[in-house]
This record gives sequence, structure tokens and C-alpha cells, in this order.
Amino acid sequence: MPDSSGQSCVPVVDCKVSELKPLPADDVCAQVLENIHSTQAQKDAACGSLTPELKDGIACFSDKLSHTNDIVSGNPIPLKITSDIRDIAYQAHLREIWDKMKALVALDDDPVQKNACAARRSEIAAEKGCNNAGPYSSDSCETASAEGQRSHCIKSMPASPSPNDAQHTQGKAFDASDYYTVAPLQAALNLRSPPETISQFLDAPTNCNLIWGGTFKTNKDFVHFYAP
Repeated sequence: MPDSSGQSCVPVVDCKVSELKPLPADDVCAQVLENIHSTQAQKDAACGSLTPELKDGIACFSDKLSHTNDIVSGNPIPLKITSDIRDIAYQAHLREIWDKMKALVALDDDPVQKNACAARRSEIAAEKGCNNAGPYSSDSCETASAEGQRSHCIKSMPASPSPNDAQHTQGKAFDASDYYTVAPLQAALNLRSPPETISQFLDAPTNCNLIWGGTFKTNKDFVHFYAP
């Protein structure tokens, strides 16, 4: 193709990072989860049920939050669940978004590749919810998604797409909104005397039997809750 002066040709450089793989057309669960307009009933029908232990944990957590006020609004903190059960194909999709953004950011020191990958990075950033290799750091991701814009708002590296690693694929885990639930809860707990952690909140006086991802030793996941 011609260069900017139109006098000579420069080679076309392809982006090293491939585009996201399309979700399987015959995977009903993955297709329903990808549709931002799907109802919770449609998701449950397509992807299966949560374990009884997780359902009990959700009910317990929700009850505790109903008696815990947001320090800003003064209203009870809602339990806003952003994701629960998903299948292996959709788990692989989320992990691919995370991994490919990381690969794209690694090209920042290569001006040629950075330019060649600009459009791809923009596409994947829209899916991930931020234009960086780590978690999103702005509330705008969740508020935009609430207004109907497609973004997963991935807060931590998704587990590998394996039933042994991905608790979501077993119906044993859910993610709560950082903006609407986790951050307001931690702010309220910080003001208690003595301050409490989210794990302490979940354990007493009633034990919800939920493990909070903020206690993970590696790859801490502050929006993740798991019923063993």
C-alpha cells in the first residue's frame, strides 16, 4: 500500500493477536449469556441450575445486606449478581478476552504492531470493560453495562475453562457487582468498630457458607463468591 506521501509502498503489517473466536452457534448457553438483553429466567433455562448450597448462600448474603446500609445513600446495600453459572465455552470466551488484552498491551513497545493492532485492541477493550491488562478500575464500566452497552467488566483473570478450575461452570459460584455491592459493603464494614472484612461479615453471626474471592492467595477476585 502507498505510504502517507503517496510516493512509495510500505508493507501491510498484520496484528500478531488474532481476533476473538466466535462463540459456537449451537451453544445455547453461551449465546444466551452473550445477549445482554437475556433475562435471568432465560439464562437459567439455557445454562442449568445453581447448587442448593449456593442458592442458600445467596439468600443468606442478600438477607444480611438488607440490614446493612450504604454509607452514601443510607439505603440497604443490594446484592446485584452480575454472573453466575456459565458453560465451558463461555468460560473460554471470558478467559480469551483477558489473555488477548494482556497480549495486546505487551505490544506497546512495538510501534508497528501497536498501530496494526489498534482496531483489535479497541474491540477487545469494549468486551473486557477497560483498555488495560489488569482489572477495570472505573465505575463507568458497570454503569455503562447497566445502560445496555456490551461489556463484561472483567475484574480478575477468569479461571481456565476446565470444570475442575472454573467454579462458575459447576453452578457453585457467582460474581457480585463491585460498584453496587462489594465496594459499598466494604466501605460500610470499614466503619464498624472494630472494622470487619467481607469474610467476617459472611461468617457471623449467621454463617452463609460462602468463600469470598478476596481471600484467595493468588489471583484475588474481589467480586467472586463460592459455595464449597
